[in-house]
Amino acid sequence: MNEKEDELFAFLCVAPIWRDAREKHYAVDCGKYNGYVGFPKANFNPSFSLMDDERFEIHGGISFDGSFGPDKEIIPLTKIPIGWWNSQNYRIIGFDCCHGYEEECYLSFSLVSDMTIGLMEQVKNLIDEQLRLSNGE
Repeated sequence: MNEKEDELFAFLCVAPIWRDAREKHYAVDCGKYNGYVGFPKANFNPSFSLMDDERFEIHGGISFDGSFGPDKEIIPLTKIPIGWWNSQNYRIIGFDCCHGYEEECYLSFSLVSDMTIGLMEQVKNLIDEQLRLSNGE
């Protein structure tokens, strides 16, 4: 693993729709967790959105490309760098599991965690590919 890969990080968040439904006591058919991967912009920061980028194979595709505020509650899956939410330094992509008629039991914590780590591996591979291309390999 190179230095750039060490700076990647992964986490989950509870889907806002799922949380709102539970707080208001109504049923919603969707997964509880959304998965996210962060990476330093210095490593990889294309000028275009990565949403719907077909290079990523992930449940429902990439549905988030941006940053979070420092108050966002996250469930870390890896080491999270200090200042991870700083949009000047880090970019975060993610996928959601709250599509219509998706059952929470199918999209378990374990499954969404595994999918998120898989997305992190895809980002690592993409960064490595970009490094090879920039080095003329």
